[in-house]
Amino acid sequence: MTDNKFLNINGKTKIAGVTGNPISHSKSPKIHNFWLNENNIDGVYIPIPIKVGDFNDVVKSMAKIGIMGMNVTSPYKIEAYNICDELSDCAREIGAVNTLTFKDNGTIHGDCTDAYGFYQALIDMNKNFTIKDKVALVIGAGGASRAIIWQLIHENASKVIIANRTISKAEDIVKSLNIQDKCEVISINDMESHLQDIHLLVNTTTLGATKENDLHINLENLNKNATVYDILYNPTETTLLQNAKANGNPYLNGEGMLLHQAVPAFTRWFKIKPDVTSNLYKYIYG
Repeated sequence: MTDNKFLNINGKTKIAGVTGNPISHSKSPKIHNFWLNENNIDGVYIPIPIKVGDFNDVVKSMAKIGIMGMNVTSPYKIEAYNICDELSDCAREIGAVNTLTFKDNGTIHGDCTDAYGFYQALIDMNKNFTIKDKVALVIGAGGASRAIIWQLIHENASKVIIANRTISKAEDIVKSLNIQDKCEVISINDMESHLQDIHLLVNTTTLGATKENDLHINLENLNKNATVYDILYNPTETTLLQNAKANGNPYLNGEGMLLHQAVPAFTRWFKIKPDVTSNLYKYIYG
């Protein structure tokens, strides 16, 4: 299958895209164009490079010329948040936007679908998965961590433990989300002493992306029923996931999160909820 197999651009073709800087690495065009072809929709999804400093002007222009919307990646998620006229509850509370929808009246709506994609990938792996009344340990205190912690709290986790090198950054997330009664902040060096109590372990950092910058954690005391989730998808099996596999724990990487976070945007723009299938996985990841 090739991108835009059924594409015949005309005056009625719906257009959406993704922006960031850089943006050439994005898999979003392949994902969305796969669904457009699969559903025989007269539409196209394109990468839209925007130079630093030009984001507001470009986005406001696109909102006026009939573009359906845009996904937004680094470094523009905060700027995207600030440009919106309307925000989903998720985007408002997290303070970042990765999906813009341009309405007919010129209004710009912002959403953060990373949280949805993160949790839906877990459900995709195990239909019976739930974090309700259970404990999760999240490694990292960056933007991805913030969205994931928000989702875990909204799925009624009994507690979320946040492990980070800089304690104050994790404390800032807890304070800004107003979830002090549901969270515990610890040093990344103290993770192993909490493993026996958790149901889900999530790495939201880039530790493990290379062998030179690996994540070293002994999973020997981890409950065998606990799921280990590394949101990295390159490499597909980090050292953390290799250790989880050797320990007998269920595990997954960030491939599913990337695919599922695209679902709400596509649904909003093209009015059809697409399926995340094995054919899509094969097409995107080979």
